Amino acid sequence: MAKGGRVTTRFAAGVLAVGGVLWAAAGLAAAQAQVSNRQAAFFENRIRPVLIERCVSCHGPTKQFNGFRADSRAAMLKGGDRGPAMAPGKPDESLLLKALRHTGDVKMPPTGKLPDDVLEDVAEWIRAGAPWPEYVEKKPVARSQPHWAFQPLTYPEVPRVKGPQPENPIDRFVLKRLQEKGLGFSAPSTPRQLLRRLFYDMLGTPPTPNEVEAVEREKSPAAWEQWVDRVLDDPRYGERWARHWLDVARYSDTVGYMVGDPERRYAYAYTYRDYVIRSLNSDKPYDRFMMEQLAADKLKLDDPRDQAALGFLTVGNRYLNNRVEIIDDRIDVVTRGLQGLTVQCARCHDHKFDPVPTADYYALYGVFNATMEPNELPLIGKAPDPKDEEAFRLEAERMEKRMAELRKMSGEKAEKELGELREQLKRHIAGHPGAPPRAMVVKDVPNPANARILKRGNPGTPGDETPRGFVTLASRNPVAVAKDSSGRLEVAQAIASPANPLTARVLVNRVWQWHFGFGLVPTPSDFGTRGDPPSHPELLDYLAGRFMKEGWSLKRLHRLILTSQTYCQASDARAAGVNVDPDNRLLWRQNRRRLDFEQLRDTMLTVSGGMDRTVGGRSFVMGGADEPRRRTLYAFVDRQFMPTLLRTFDFPDANAHAPIRYTTTVPQQSLFMLNSPWVQQRASECAAVSAAAPTLPARVTALFRTLLQRSPTREELDLARQFLSRVETLPTAAAGIPAEWRYGFGELTDDGRLSGFTPLPHFTGKAFQGGKQLPDPQLGWVTLNAVGGHPGDRAHAAVRRWIAPRDLRLEVSGTLAHPADQGDGVIGAVLAAGREVGRWKVRDGQVETRVASVLLKKGETLDFVTASGESVSFDGFSWAPRIRETAASSESWDAAAEFSGEKPKANATLSPWDAYAQALLLTNEFLYVD
Repeated sequence: MAKGGRVTTRFAAGVLAVGGVLWAAAGLAAAQAQVSNRQAAFFENRIRPVLIERCVSCHGPTKQFNGFRADSRAAMLKGGDRGPAMAPGKPDESLLLKALRHTGDVKMPPTGKLPDDVLEDVAEWIRAGAPWPEYVEKKPVARSQPHWAFQPLTYPEVPRVKGPQPENPIDRFVLKRLQEKGLGFSAPSTPRQLLRRLFYDMLGTPPTPNEVEAVEREKSPAAWEQWVDRVLDDPRYGERWARHWLDVARYSDTVGYMVGDPERRYAYAYTYRDYVIRSLNSDKPYDRFMMEQLAADKLKLDDPRDQAALGFLTVGNRYLNNRVEIIDDRIDVVTRGLQGLTVQCARCHDHKFDPVPTADYYALYGVFNATMEPNELPLIGKAPDPKDEEAFRLEAERMEKRMAELRKMSGEKAEKELGELREQLKRHIAGHPGAPPRAMVVKDVPNPANARILKRGNPGTPGDETPRGFVTLASRNPVAVAKDSSGRLEVAQAIASPANPLTARVLVNRVWQWHFGFGLVPTPSDFGTRGDPPSHPELLDYLAGRFMKEGWSLKRLHRLILTSQTYCQASDARAAGVNVDPDNRLLWRQNRRRLDFEQLRDTMLTVSGGMDRTVGGRSFVMGGADEPRRRTLYAFVDRQFMPTLLRTFDFPDANAHAPIRYTTTVPQQSLFMLNSPWVQQRASECAAVSAAAPTLPARVTALFRTLLQRSPTREELDLARQFLSRVETLPTAAAGIPAEWRYGFGELTDDGRLSGFTPLPHFTGKAFQGGKQLPDPQLGWVTLNAVGGHPGDRAHAAVRRWIAPRDLRLEVSGTLAHPADQGDGVIGAVLAAGREVGRWKVRDGQVETRVASVLLKKGETLDFVTASGESVSFDGFSWAPRIRETAASSESWDAAAEFSGEKPKANATLSPWDAYAQALLLTNEFLYVD
């Protein structure tokens, strides 16, 4: 299977009813006979590699320690000397997971516990029933075989249907399939529902109450088309649909994990995001849009800012600057993102299922191997504020002047200062608001060469040379690349060719998916033989052909879809449809969809006093009291440290191309809506907006109109009166950090003392650190999270401090782990009331950190200090100690379970009106499009 992005869907099932709101997850489908494409992708990308790399060498066909094999599902279920290794659907009862978590007698792998995210993946897989796809080995499909996706477009005629002929051709294709099954369309949506659907789909935010009233008054048949044109001309359209494309392009503001290069931010990733917004708002033809992203440096550009299009190639993961992996990532984003082909499968061997030989992979490898990123990126504009730009320039010139002086000097001191200045300059460029925008471009290397096929993907066994080019099945004729060209322009031309059977089909299918929740082809990035076939193949080809004939215009495609009866029908379920087509693949109704995270956050900002409508510019970091009220599109995306909030609400992993947003239902979502101070602040603002209303019914009506774009019913007014009369002032979620725990830094001296303790000032949502970015310019890498963290230099050891609430005798336990096999390890120390009572050093392993007896008086501290060695590289650690009182009460404290980020606030309360506004924010009517 091709290497893909992390599958972020959770297979957990359950129902959570909170505050009168019911969020239900789909039931668990654990039958091994029904392994979905989604489950197969999860297994192939997240589970099988772990088993192969860490388990099969000792528990496989050659060796079976303890009688156990880990190379098949049947072997897992059979188990070894200790019994079955798995209990499908019950991860906590599975011996396999207990061994991997190191919580049982057996601890695997013996070299050290796997990372927490890997353990979470394994637990998720077992919870889903441990689906294990079994593939039958077969020869690749020949190009001449009639797989639908590899055949030329058919340009079908619009069919006739029984009864009156709908004007919109989409409706006739869909209705024809429905009539074959004895079905028809559902009733039209109400004007209010339809306008909400249109605004959320196209703009990402709800209509105003006045706009809803206007659409309800209009009776003209042309009125709906006017509303469609209005949203297509709105600048918010480009912002909403840019986010869809950024998922495809694996956009991030950071490079991923790096060694020896503390500055992880892409200084100019935002210029690519802004290019996408401008292109969509101007309705740039898709073929041109795509070609600029592969070869803007080879094209004549009307706007110099369009050079930023090449960010499509350059904003990916840097893979520790491993060029082979960077090229592999670029091949994947081009082939899966633009062609729906899993070409990465051919890196080591001919594709097992599709007509993609290894030579095709290395033809593309040669193209991207002949591409380089210049040291000097081109300027494409000015900073927003001239004063900021001048300040940036003066400081940069000062550092560059000093670096030039240091280059002429010799000695260790000069080299050290030069290295520090290089990092300061990188941080200056990446973080200063006055840095003028530049484009993350690429260019051809001076003497491009062809690549050699690497047998089994091994660089040590090169094979035949293969000419630079493109995937042969997607181009009618072989792509000829000029001797002095990398081939990017020729590849772009081959993709944009009307003769290419995939480009228009893939894009039209993505647009359909973003309008309906799933595509005509449910596997939008796999149009090969392992992907699902289209539900309406004639409609797909009709739309693809029309899309090209109409100049590759996305707005014309939107307009056709949005004015169809298929799109405008109600989302209510009907027994007749459910019985025949429970998954709604035939589109007998619209799909009911929950707001994604961006829609949810942007809506709460909009209804609680307004959202900052500034378009474009540098990304902001979410979290903290000073968080800007900007669209979520502009939030900083950190692919290495993805905030827990984003992961909770199904934001895609930015490490690789994301074909689809998976929708999960987990308790953390409801708990966030109930307990987040940010949500409670929005609720208070909503209540304040309605405060001018003179009476209770008028104020409730104002809240309903603002949040739900309708007036309350009489029953809802009665419920509001009851609620407001019974609810007293409520505490908010600001209970915060338990009084015992603090998080900071200090210097661990050689004689076992902690020289100073300073609280870490910034909380990201899951970790304390020096500032919004890592490394912080002043405090460096020091960070603490629930289970571990990273120390800074010797003066910035990570300190997890516990304060005794009364006189106590305690025992301390825990495990200090340093998982990296590089670097010089970390030092852990426990200090009781300032006295060292335990010290350990660990590298590439773990050590138990037990202190049998500690006596503390009320207010005295217990410090868990983690310091670096001589180097701060590879110093990530895990250490979540546990404290237990040895007296009869046996009270205990757990660093991981009690970790929190909000400091206590005195008298933090919600008024009854605040609580009522929050209750409305929790309703499904607010949280769903329909």
